[in-house]
Amino acid sequence: MRPSAEVLSSLDRAFLTVESAALPMHVGAVAIFEGAGLVGADGSLDVEAVRRVVAGALGGTPRLRQQLHKVPLLGAAWCPASGCALAQHVRHVAVPRPGTPSQWHALVGHLFGLPLDPRRPLWELWAVEGIEGGRFALVAKVHHAMTDGVAGIGVLAGLLTLAPRAIEPVAPVDGAGPPPPGAGEVARELLAHRLAQLPRLGARLVALATSERARTLRSARGLVHLLRRALEPAAPRPLSSRAVGPRRAFASARWPLARVQEIRRALGGTVNDAVLAIVAGGLRRHLHARGDAPPETLRALVPVNLRRGGDAPGNRIAMVLAHLPVGLADPRARHAAVRADTAALKQASHEVEAIELVEELADLGPTSLVGMAFAAALHLRPFDLVVTNVPGPPVPFYLGPARLAELYPMVPLFAHQSVGIALLSYCGEIFVGVHTDEDAIPEPAALAAHLREAERELHAAALG
Repeated sequence: MRPSAEVLSSLDRAFLTVESAALPMHVGAVAIFEGAGLVGADGSLDVEAVRRVVAGALGGTPRLRQQLHKVPLLGAAWCPASGCALAQHVRHVAVPRPGTPSQWHALVGHLFGLPLDPRRPLWELWAVEGIEGGRFALVAKVHHAMTDGVAGIGVLAGLLTLAPRAIEPVAPVDGAGPPPPGAGEVARELLAHRLAQLPRLGARLVALATSERARTLRSARGLVHLLRRALEPAAPRPLSSRAVGPRRAFASARWPLARVQEIRRALGGTVNDAVLAIVAGGLRRHLHARGDAPPETLRALVPVNLRRGGDAPGNRIAMVLAHLPVGLADPRARHAAVRADTAALKQASHEVEAIELVEELADLGPTSLVGMAFAAALHLRPFDLVVTNVPGPPVPFYLGPARLAELYPMVPLFAHQSVGIALLSYCGEIFVGVHTDEDAIPEPAALAAHLREAERELHAAALG
């Protein structure tokens, strides 16, 4: 394909396959900045300065200036957009005074529930003025077909610098770039791409049957293990028993990264094990507060980063199923159960290896096998929620002169999944975004509070 048209991977296309009006498939983040140099004495935000920063970063992130073209049976490609009017992508909104967390949480929930416009590049940035303390926020939304969580942090980092600096004028970007291809040209190029992949698919299958037989056998065992877990009978579940509606709610939490590292040193395992144990404890508390008896476990879809240096934009993840032991009352026992489950996933099950091989073969194949399989699996309700933990920058970042103070991530909701919990480390803290179906969990702030209580409980138990 010509350099200006790029084929989506099978996993990228999967997020288009499962999308619907009630289930927009964008990832996102809420970045809260100190107002220095960008917020006036009256609290107003210099949104044109924000747009100048975005305009200056567009040249380094070509995907933000590409539009999605889908062709039935042949797939989809990113092609140059006819234009990139910043006013349509960098929006301006204000929260009522005094701009408390509950007020900006409500706005963020509303914004996350709005789908992206498929006629334009699939991203939005909402500049929010009026955050208490003379601060402002950027609410970022990027379609999951465009990026995963780790790459998404890279996109956001492209707007930021390691030191405060003045915001300089930039050349206009609207309408720049090569003209987009027509629908017929995209279809021809996708067809040529699919036909060119067939010999590569054949060669790859031969290699797997001969020189890579050991990997093939491990992956086959991993796939059987994954299917066994994914196809468990879907009993009625307190967090996944109803269809998800279109309205969203949001809340946030935060705690020191050093405390989670202390838990890891005291109890063993990884930081991610500690995070999953905290989430299990928070969910247990929340279910009790709602009057629901916690089941023995809740099933969490947990993305595993597969990104290597030099990987193209898009998704480079495997999604595995972890069991969160919400039925266990003792926090140390919950951590031990999580640690045993994740160790089995990493060392014995070969699930990640199986998923990586399936995605590789699907990229060489003629159809969106991953997307169709994922869509079919969602009808079986194989998981109750998504939990993702992304490492972020350990040092402060700046948007022009304004320091990034808080950074809360967001994952989308899938069918029959009323809550998604995303965690991200930044500058010595872990920031948590709780994203819910507003009709099922109208007050996610309560769940966020239960997560904070569970962190304190596990920390006390680990060091006691």
